Amino acid sequence: MKVKCKICGTLVEKDTAYKIIKNGKNLYYCSKQEYIDYTNQQIKIAQQKSRMYEMIEYFIGKTTNTVLFKEVNIWLSVADYDTICNYLTDNKTYIASVMNKDFSSEYAKIRYFSAIVKNSISDYKPSKPEPVKAVETEFYETKYQPKKRRKCLADYEDGD
Repeated sequence: MKVKCKICGTLVEKDTAYKIIKNGKNLYYCSKQEYIDYTNQQIKIAQQKSRMYEMIEYFIGKTTNTVLFKEVNIWLSVADYDTICNYLTDNKTYIASVMNKDFSSEYAKIRYFSAIVKNSISDYKPSKPEPVKAVETEFYETKYQPKKRRKCLADYEDGD
């Protein structure tokens, strides 16, 4: 008997498939490694998603308005969670200064914030850290001491 893999959808023999029982249901996967990779990937995505919403909450404040989720889905059609998080952290001061104004409603605030992100996210390229170059330099201790300057006539005129 063949069963369908929950990740990739291929048909696998029931005897060779990796089986997980979740909520009383049998879930089948191609292999244990594929299941582990998939769960790790889902955990990573969940962490990125929560980090992104924390950044959004920093700019907008706590909200339950559903238009925010619709706007985030539009952003995700252009970039992934990691790119959006990097954009928000790199431009934190700019976005905070622009968002520092009064809005007539929470909806208007979310749409304004979304317009800022939508206009810039497609052109955003994450900044690459510059590689640290090891340079060997030698420092020499100098024994040079300047000689005392001779006084000129102008020094005497000032009354020194």
